Amino acid sequence: MAKTDVRYVQGGNNRLLRHVLRQVWESRCYWCRRFKDYSALEIDHILPRTSTTYERKRLNEAFALTEEYDVDALYNLAPICGECNKDKGDQDLTQIPVIVSHIKKARRLEGKVSSRVRSFGKSSDIGTALLLAAEADLSDPRNRTTFEEAAPAVVQRLSELGADKADFYVIRGVEVESRGRSHAIELKLNEEGRAAVKIIEGMVGADLEKALSAPLGDLLLRVEDSSGHALRGHDEGAGAPDVGSLEVDWPIIVIESVKFFASPPATVELEFDGKFDARVTGTVTRTSDLGDELEDLQGEADVSGSFHFTLSWCPQYPIGQLDFDEAFLTSFDAETYLDGRSSVDPSDWFILGE
Repeated sequence: MAKTDVRYVQGGNNRLLRHVLRQVWESRCYWCRRFKDYSALEIDHILPRTSTTYERKRLNEAFALTEEYDVDALYNLAPICGECNKDKGDQDLTQIPVIVSHIKKARRLEGKVSSRVRSFGKSSDIGTALLLAAEADLSDPRNRTTFEEAAPAVVQRLSELGADKADFYVIRGVEVESRGRSHAIELKLNEEGRAAVKIIEGMVGADLEKALSAPLGDLLLRVEDSSGHALRGHDEGAGAPDVGSLEVDWPIIVIESVKFFASPPATVELEFDGKFDARVTGTVTRTSDLGDELEDLQGEADVSGSFHFTLSWCPQYPIGQLDFDEAFLTSFDAETYLDGRSSVDPSDWFILGE
């Protein structure tokens, strides 16, 4: 892998790097996967920087890393919230399989982070001003007033580059039932998503949580079924394992596109398209390595993909009642683990020193 001089500097000015990491990781804490306010995120070393020589060797062996693995490189950095940073510090990382997934994602995003940092620095005056504005302490009344007065002009200039350039996201939390379990889901809504919410809540008179309960619940069922299929494919040469009940944790739903149709006699249809990611866990049973008995293992999967569903309403329905058929997974990807062993060969993801 090509080296880059964009990296974390101990004791140095890492403000720009932190700003870009927040952007590229979509304002989410990589540890709890939740969307966080701008000021809540800081830079974290996925594998810790302050490990002893013994601990560094132990981590390198556990994650199949070379001695040249550079903890200050971009492939080892991600944004984290303060609460998760404290929680992570008390855990044995070798017992957390998802660390593999975090390292892989940081590696995939390394080029984008490096490119944005370099691009930001080429226009030093405007870059400095934008960074100061992004990091302004808006709890200070004077900063807040100045920001509120000046920011609309910047947004207007941004819109002049394209109508979609000035879009932004808001987060709405909803509770959804699936297989008798309540899930707290975060919805990330862009302009189209916000417009759909206005139609659901304003024109149709429905409660957002009730309106999305059926499609999002059905979506979670599809994710569970597809995750079970992925785990059954993790046979490690011992045959397909049996998968028990699964639980979907930390689901994030991003509504990316909503198409609105109205036809006589005033039937309203909303077609939703978006993407999701979640952590899925459950018990997996398979034949032991010796082949003489069955063993129960902890099965886990990091899953992501895209979905589609439609909601409809017509005047004959009671106010607030929407019709729903089923949700469809238009794409699905999973990285599976059995007792911490990844379905991906380490050679596919570990970081070489060069």
